Amino acid sequence: DAMSAAAWSADLGRRVEVLVEGPSRTGRGQLTGRTGANRIVNLDPGPAGADLAGRIATVEISEVMPHCLKGRAV
Repeated sequence: DAMSAAAWSADLGRRVEVLVEGPSRTGRGQLTGRTGANRIVNLDPGPAGADLAGRIATVEISEVMPHCLKGRAV
């Protein structure tokens, strides 16, 4: 787990393309998706809201967790 977080830390602050799958299991109005490298990203959809489901969104990564990345749609 710590190795994954360390490897993913290079993504912190970067903008990545994410295929948005739908609502996050964690709730709180977040969506979930995956990067081209198959990394899970939980994201705040911003003004686009749930309309991002099924689309590719640009996401700025703000936090690196052991099993996922967190960010916001830009």
